Amino acid sequence: MKNQRGVTLVTMIVMIVVMAIIATISITGGVEVVRESKNQVKEDNLASVKNLVNRESAKVNTGGTLTPANAKLYGTENAVLKEQNIGEDWYYLDEVALNEMGIEYANETYVVNYKLNVVIALSEEPNLHEKIEYYNREY
Repeated sequence: MKNQRGVTLVTMIVMIVVMAIIATISITGGVEVVRESKNQVKEDNLASVKNLVNRESAKVNTGGTLTPANAKLYGTENAVLKEQNIGEDWYYLDEVALNEMGIEYANETYVVNYKLNVVIALSEEPNLHEKIEYYNREY
C-alpha cells in the first residue's frame, strides 16, 4: 500500500484554501471594476448635462442676438424637492428629461439653471436649497 500515490487530506485542504483565496481576490477586483464603471458613467453624464446646459444657456442669455432664441429648456421648472420649491428659473432633470436629452440614466438627477449656466448633481449636494440660494445671491 505504500506505493499507491494519492491526494492526502492535507494536500486537498491546502488546495481548497488556495482556491478560496484566488476566488476572493477575483471577486473583490470585479466588484471594484463595476463600481468604477458606474462612477465613470455618472461623470460622463454630468459632463454631458453641463455641455447641453451651456449650449442652451448661451441661447437664453443672448436672447436671439447671437443665436436663434429657440432654447430647449429640459426638465420641470420650479419643482418641489425635499418639500420645498427649488425656485424660479431652476429646472429639475429626472430620468425622463435626461432621456429626452439623449443621456443614459445612471441613477442621478440634477437641478439646473439655464440663465445662470449652473448644474447641480443632487447626489453630491446634501444642502440643495442653500446651494441654490448661494447661486441666486451671487448672480
